Formats: sequence, structure tokens, C-alpha cells
Amino acid sequence: MPLGITISELAVAIRLSTDPTGDLAEPDLGILTRERTVAEAMIERYAPGAPVGVKDEAAVLMVGNLYEMPVSKRDHNNAFRKSGAMSLLAFWRIATSASGDLSEAELTEDGS
Repeated sequence: MPLGITISELAVAIRLSTDPTGDLAEPDLGILTRERTVAEAMIERYAPGAPVGVKDEAAVLMVGNLYEMPVSKRDHNNAFRKSGAMSLLAFWRIATSASGDLSEAELTEDGS
């Protein structure tokens, strides 16, 4: 199930905006759109059975972590782990781990 949080709501959640219905200007709109898309893909692959609200919170954690980094230093796998998104989704990952989805070791570039 896809994320329920909109780009505008995501901007408010990471304190980039104060208007959950407002339009964002570039480059913020493009950055948040890309990072939300990546977060959604990683979250769906890691814990497809998690409730939408939990997936949304994991996306907020991950995108908030990434947004503060310079583009040249962005590491999505690291942000997924260190932002708390992976820990938040752990219950649903364990509950669906027998399904053959991506393992935590496969999620990291170096396998650690």
C-alpha cells in the first residue's frame, strides 16, 4: 500500500513549511518528490505489511534525515537505518520476513 502523506504534509513534518495544503517552490518540491519516492520504494520493499501511518512516519524520518544533507553526501541506505525508519518498521518486517522480501543485510551496500 502506498504512502498516504502528501508532499506538502511531508514538508510540514520536516519543518520546511507551515502550510500542509500549500504549494512548494523549486528546488524544494523536486527534492521532496524524489526523496519521498525513494523512501516509499524502500519502505514498501522492507515492510510491505506495515500500516500506512507507520509507513508515513518512516518516510518523514528518512526524508527529514536526507533533506539536511548535501546532495553529494546523501546515502539512502544509511538514512533508512540511522533515521529510525528501519527500527520503526521492524515489527512489520519480522511479521513478513518469511515472504522472501529484501533482508536487512541486502538493504546495505556492503552487506553489513
